[in-house]
Amino acid sequence: MKTVTKNVFTREQIRRLVNKHFPGVEITSVRTLKGGTFNTLYQIEGTGGLEKGVVLKTSPIESVGVPNHEKDILRAEIYAYQLLKHVKIPIPKIYVYDFSRKVIPCDYFIMERIKGKSWYELWPGKNPELMRALGRYTARIHSVEYDWFGDINHAFAGRFW
Repeated sequence: MKTVTKNVFTREQIRRLVNKHFPGVEITSVRTLKGGTFNTLYQIEGTGGLEKGVVLKTSPIESVGVPNHEKDILRAEIYAYQLLKHVKIPIPKIYVYDFSRKVIPCDYFIMERIKGKSWYELWPGKNPELMRALGRYTARIHSVEYDWFGDINHAFAGRFW
């Protein structure tokens, strides 16, 4: 889906970014993934650790106006992955993230590629087993306890104790 928040980076920009974190790899394939309406995802394959593929996820460029609750949402996603890393749910391994906006003009992270289908591909399927699994994973996520509640991000502004 094309929206104002979607980024379009050249293959050369993506190559420089990937080589910063995976020196010496050769990229053989870059494909923009469909779905979603906010962040941009690229599936990248290559040599030297990229054989199974990785996914590059980029936030909107800062100059794009977004609602306050969407500001720095990619940073909140990384924080959520960190909070959930010991919970038994299928989440990708995060290889690297960068919020400096020096390599490309937005936040990004590179994660493990997990083969499967997105909810966009499966919904509105009435698959009872899939819905039970979703319920189990949701329950596990909601069982995580911390000494605060509220917004999931590194800023304390939306947290309450």
